[in-house]
Amino acid sequence: MRKYWSVFIIIQLLIIVTVGAIVYSHKDRVQLIKKPPEALAQWYKPQNKRQVWLHNMFKLRREMQAVAYYAQLGDQQHVNQWLEQLDSHYRKIAEMVPSWEKKLDLEILATLAQSASLQHFDKMPSQLANLASNCQSCHDDFRAITATKYRAPDFSTITLTNDLSYQDNMAKLSEQVNLIKIAATDGFGDIALSALGQLNQGIEQLGQTCVSCHKDNSKTLPTLAMKKTLNSLEQALTSGTLKEQGQQLGTLAVQVCATCHATHRLSFDNRMMLEQPRTVLELIKNH
Repeated sequence: MRKYWSVFIIIQLLIIVTVGAIVYSHKDRVQLIKKPPEALAQWYKPQNKRQVWLHNMFKLRREMQAVAYYAQLGDQQHVNQWLEQLDSHYRKIAEMVPSWEKKLDLEILATLAQSASLQHFDKMPSQLANLASNCQSCHDDFRAITATKYRAPDFSTITLTNDLSYQDNMAKLSEQVNLIKIAATDGFGDIALSALGQLNQGIEQLGQTCVSCHKDNSKTLPTLAMKKTLNSLEQALTSGTLKEQGQQLGTLAVQVCATCHATHRLSFDNRMMLEQPRTVLELIKNH
């Protein structure tokens, strides 16, 4: 029995050493991140009707500023009022995410309360700075990841009226933009105009999904600026020069594609990396 245990331990050590060696050899290509606890999801949309976690963070920031402001003025009444709210909302972090209770520094709250009761207002700025540092330590680990995971839009479940998935429709739009360029360059004006018509229709269908988040019609596709460019591109394809066609197509690509991609595609791709993580074997294979 002892012999088998020795073999088992040796195998485990070999696995650990192998994994360690692989990770070390790819250290310049792999970035480790800390994922927030799943309990946090219930305080964000869509699991919650309101962004409860965010609102609690906003309250804490405002309350810390208020305490600092009134401490500087020596106004004990208002210091106490805002300090009471700060204490309540700081402790609420542990109520919402119990696993983060150990991250809270309740001693700082106690020293702030003591300084306020003794009117030692000159000590409070450094104490508030310590509290801010405690907050920042979590922000460094989780703020960007949390925003990506819970606030970035999820387009993977959207189906357009043409029964295409969101991603398939995007690929189709890209093909049409390129076909316009290819056909116009090679002198096939009819094909370029046909592709433009399909592109226009695809943009209209895409715009129907924008209103689910953008209540302001000026931000949904196609915007007035896009419609103007689409008309100008059609005129250029009909009677303009190759240079004019390229200019209008480039403007349209920026308005329709690049502008939205700069916000939505980056955040969506990052969200998908978190929700559909790649295995170690995949990372090694594609190194």
